[in-house]
Amino acid sequence: MRFDREEFDRALVDQERAVRSAEMALEDAQKLLVLMEKTVPFDLATAERSLQMTKEDTERYFARERDLSIRSYEMNLRSARMALESAEEELRQLEKMYKADDLVEETEEFILKRQQFAVERARFIFELEQDRYEQFHQRSLARMDESMRRDLERISYLTERSRINLPSLLAQQRMSVEQMKIDLERAKDRLGKLRADAALLEIKAPCDGIVYYGEFSRGEWGGATTLLSKLRPGGSLTKGDVIMTIVQMPPQTVRFSVGEADLRWMTVGLEGSVKPKGLPQVSLPACVTNVKTIPVAADRFDVVAEVTLPKKPLPLVPAMTGTIRFNVYVKEDAIVVPAKAVFAEELNPDERYVYVVKGDKYEKRPVTVGEQVKDNLEILSGLHDGEEILLEKPQEKSET
Repeated sequence: MRFDREEFDRALVDQERAVRSAEMALEDAQKLLVLMEKTVPFDLATAERSLQMTKEDTERYFARERDLSIRSYEMNLRSARMALESAEEELRQLEKMYKADDLVEETEEFILKRQQFAVERARFIFELEQDRYEQFHQRSLARMDESMRRDLERISYLTERSRINLPSLLAQQRMSVEQMKIDLERAKDRLGKLRADAALLEIKAPCDGIVYYGEFSRGEWGGATTLLSKLRPGGSLTKGDVIMTIVQMPPQTVRFSVGEADLRWMTVGLEGSVKPKGLPQVSLPACVTNVKTIPVAADRFDVVAEVTLPKKPLPLVPAMTGTIRFNVYVKEDAIVVPAKAVFAEELNPDERYVYVVKGDKYEKRPVTVGEQVKDNLEILSGLHDGEEILLEKPQEKSET
């Protein structure tokens, strides 16, 4: 019997591709992990160094550089004012000196023009420095202070985040690699199972025998009717279906069940005989090989016995029935009486007694009972061979 392999082969190819993909992904992840083992400590140290440098820069700014910047702007403004005042004073001195002369020569006129331009330039530089000074105190200084504080705060946050994120990313990568190893092993396991299943898609009999459709359970065949609709071209089976059973011939075991009361007699090695229902004239030796102590149903326990077959083949096949007999208790000198002639005390049912006939009278005598076979009960003590007993209780007035 063969199964349609199209979907199976597609699944096998997909699983092989999945295994190769998982191997490549694991290899890349392992390389990345090796790199992260180096870069994470390096990045953490870099972040800590950046924070330390920012703290030092901030401390120096507020301790020294801020004051120097203020003094620098003040000094630039004072220098510009002094340069303007010097240029204006020099211009006044030149004008005063040249004004005394009635005639201004060309050289003197050029010197005056040059000094006038120097004054104009000094005045512009003073205005520029004054504007810078005001801008510095009104906006730039506060912005510089805020920028230094925010830079320190930002670097502190980034460093703290690095302290959390970088080790976490490294740990996640380690776990990812481990999980990818597990996933790869599972994928390889699934691939191995698929490859093993490929050999099962063509079913071959493991031994010679008779093929039965369905499952053989406790001596009975089941599922054959349902399987007839499945075992056809284009049919489908469900996982776990037992589609057929091969039985080696001839059958050499018999299975039967006993009640709870008879279970005590069933022991491995107990010998008996089997009479097949279809061959009533045949009696086959049997020996108990297995006794189940867990019931298969209410008050039913399974027993298996091995049958000794004759050399001449018999027409026996699985699921045939018959009768099996065992001599479980044999006692040649047993005293046996009808069970109805043995009575029990009302207050203590375990105490048993009989009525022994003594001429025209009778005697109530306690007895010890043994095994019971159908309507007969064994008497272990209290009676002797040849004694007569009553089958029913006598009337009270006649009792002695």
